[in-house]
Amino acid sequence: MIYALGMRTADPALHERRRLQILDAARVCFLERGFHQSSMADIARASGCSMGLLYRYFPAKEQIVLSFAERDTAQAHAAIAEFAASSEPRETLQVLLDSWVAQALDPEYGRLACEVMAEAGRNPQLLIRLQADDAQLRSAIAEALDAQRRSGRLNFAGTADSMTDLLMALFDGLSGRGMLQTQLDRRSLVALLMQLFPVARSSAP
Repeated sequence: MIYALGMRTADPALHERRRLQILDAARVCFLERGFHQSSMADIARASGCSMGLLYRYFPAKEQIVLSFAERDTAQAHAAIAEFAASSEPRETLQVLLDSWVAQALDPEYGRLACEVMAEAGRNPQLLIRLQADDAQLRSAIAEALDAQRRSGRLNFAGTADSMTDLLMALFDGLSGRGMLQTQLDRRSLVALLMQLFPVARSSAP
């Protein structure tokens, strides 16, 4: 009956493909021109869609930035949940740290992160949204670390909050370092990070 009336049903898969197509085009524009110099018209041309369609997906460039951040945050939360539920937290943590270090050392990721933070410094509303996402991520990491330590399967010095702050600061710094020093040894960095989590002492007599 819907087709008889000349209407079309929504296609979620097509919607998501177009959304990702626009995000990929925006990423290229931001890397080539910077966030501030990239217009919505530039993004529309790069994505091959009309301005009207672009604005249906993203009413403003800030929404594109938030989508980048939300995608990264969602992936991080999924990995943290896996770590929190793991019966072998040191092994799971090592895999998690390796993926985060690899991402931080990706020069394109570092450049895009710099663009996002620079815009957040100019846009108070964007900064507020990013701060909220960051606070949720920080809380998730701290809770997972604390739960694994209370289980006796993980060991580290200081509070879970302090360890979380240290890890997040290190990854933020690596994003900048990865742009300046492109030959950093990821494995060595991960090995050093794992030294922050010595093997927990056995509770067996």
